[in-house]
Amino acid sequence: PSAAQQFEQLHTQWMSFSGQMEKLATDYQTADPAQQETIRQQYAQVATQAEALLAKLRTAGLAAYAEAPNKDQRIVEMLLSSAAADLSRDRYESAMEVTQILASNKCPNPAAYEFAGAAAYCMDNFELAGKYLQVAADAGPISPMGRNYLTDTAHAAKLWKAEQSKRALEAQRNDLPRVKLETNRGPIVIELFE
Repeated sequence: PSAAQQFEQLHTQWMSFSGQMEKLATDYQTADPAQQETIRQQYAQVATQAEALLAKLRTAGLAAYAEAPNKDQRIVEMLLSSAAADLSRDRYESAMEVTQILASNKCPNPAAYEFAGAAAYCMDNFELAGKYLQVAADAGPISPMGRNYLTDTAHAAKLWKAEQSKRALEAQRNDLPRVKLETNRGPIVIELFE
């Protein structure tokens, strides 16, 4: 099957899971306390399945988008939702991956540029953040968060440059206190900054 067909199949499954979760949430609100625990467990099971499907849906969406950029708005909307979810979970690299693909294909939805700008800002790439956020702002209103990031990019870039200079000097001196934690997955060294 083509990437678009794979996306369609996975999107249909996603919509089914979404409908099930919505029904279970409604049922939970009206159920008596004895039934609520069973419904909660059912909801958790469906949510786990839906979460596992999301990664596949995102991959299929990216493949289908690459075949026909900006042709299917459902694909664009799903990719934007994926990027928004990544941003809300501090997964900036993942959000950047999606939004840069959208931006490089001149996605007409300004949210692609706002989300790309927000991800770049949170990854300390203030020049790129300013570029993307300005494109979004030029296209229309942006969120208060996006407006704050856009307003702050020049100042944040100066602070980041000063911070990088301090870190280089500290690395050269190699005199900051360190704590080594032994875990079941290996050691972790934490360096305390002054």
